[in-house]
Amino acid sequence: MQALVDLTQGAPAAAAILVLMLVASLLALYKAPQILDRHLLRPYWLLPRRQYATVITSGFLHADLPHLLFNAFTFWAFGFSLERVIGSGSFVALYVFGLLVSGAGTWLAHRKQPDYASLGASGAILAVLFASIVYTPAQSIIIFPIPLPIPAPLFAVLYLAY
Repeated sequence: MQALVDLTQGAPAAAAILVLMLVASLLALYKAPQILDRHLLRPYWLLPRRQYATVITSGFLHADLPHLLFNAFTFWAFGFSLERVIGSGSFVALYVFGLLVSGAGTWLAHRKQPDYASLGASGAILAVLFASIVYTPAQSIIIFPIPLPIPAPLFAVLYLAY
């Protein structure tokens, strides 16, 4: 438990975002599925139904447990150290910017498809991941059972491909 407290030290925004992402996703997946339906980003309906908040709220929900765990792990691996480097205000601004840019891209690509919907924090987490590489380019990540550290730039390319 102390290791977890030490990790979150100096990164209150990252800790709050991670907890919000985990709680909202797990609640929507296992207790209240109507949360998913209500907060999906539906590009076709974004403007006509004024569902503007879904650009942000959809970024805290995930379609399934593997999606949530992959995003949460990546956020945990890079977000806390990045917040300590750039500060909480800049970190939150970066995260929200990532959500907005990815939401705009989703809207542009799918605005004419009435049945399309999306969710997940991948766009915001990519913003965190790439900013982390800019600030600490030599950073690496260890993913078990792979016995060697994976350089952050390579992990970012793999994340993007996934």
